Amino acid sequence: MTSRWTTFRRRRAPPLTDPKIQKARVKLFGGFEMNWLAYNYAADLKLPGDPKAGEAVFTGKGACIACHKAGKIGASPVGPDLSQIAKIQTPDYLMRKILDPAGAGTVAGFPKGVMPPMFGQTLTAKEYVDLVAFLMTLK
Repeated sequence: MTSRWTTFRRRRAPPLTDPKIQKARVKLFGGFEMNWLAYNYAADLKLPGDPKAGEAVFTGKGACIACHKAGKIGASPVGPDLSQIAKIQTPDYLMRKILDPAGAGTVAGFPKGVMPPMFGQTLTAKEYVDLVAFLMTLK
């Protein structure tokens, strides 16, 4: 049986064996590759994130707090309120939305292109997994 992750990887990520594709992806995404790997394999490996560290990413380096509310944290109406995101979204959706906001679709009621597309370049794989772990505590 093919997992959703395997199917997603086949549709969205060309293999890195072709040197032209590898060079283009590195040029286009820079540090994105490490986080792409975290995205593709975190759920398959059941890699646990640290929600407390993820909250620090949310309020600090990730600057998510500038646009989102998460429970008692933040109050900005620029982006969707994430206070109960774990009730309505899956970890794979959150992973996609963080790394490829435009590719994951637009949230109803918010303009297209508001979510910054640079998180694949600014967050480490651990910070990324921790952030998703934090978001999955918001119920």
